[in-house]
Amino acid sequence: MGLPLAARTLGNILNAKLDEGHWRSILESEIWELNQHRNDILPVLESSYHYLLAHLKPCFSYCALFPKGHQFDKDSLVQMWIAQGFVAAQGKARLEDVGSGYFDDLLHRSLSEA
Repeated sequence: MGLPLAARTLGNILNAKLDEGHWRSILESEIWELNQHRNDILPVLESSYHYLLAHLKPCFSYCALFPKGHQFDKDSLVQMWIAQGFVAAQGKARLEDVGSGYFDDLLHRSLSEA
């Protein structure tokens, strides 16, 4: 983990909501006061989890069960999320399609190079 990942992650957080209040709340967050060595997570990366949509948090956390550098198979991972109850039904959409959207959203938020 390094500064390029942290910069891109912070950019994704800020890009999620383009209003001054959101940006100011991030700037003034207590997350920047955390001791980085507490858990070896840069404050900006921990902040990205804090600002992650609630339905994506268990899916993201589940990925931590796998070793660093693990190459995820999208369909298999989505099936595991469904089995764990992490994917919520959305109208008539198939759970696989909803879970696929979750995966794409996490991928957009830099999961691919974390």
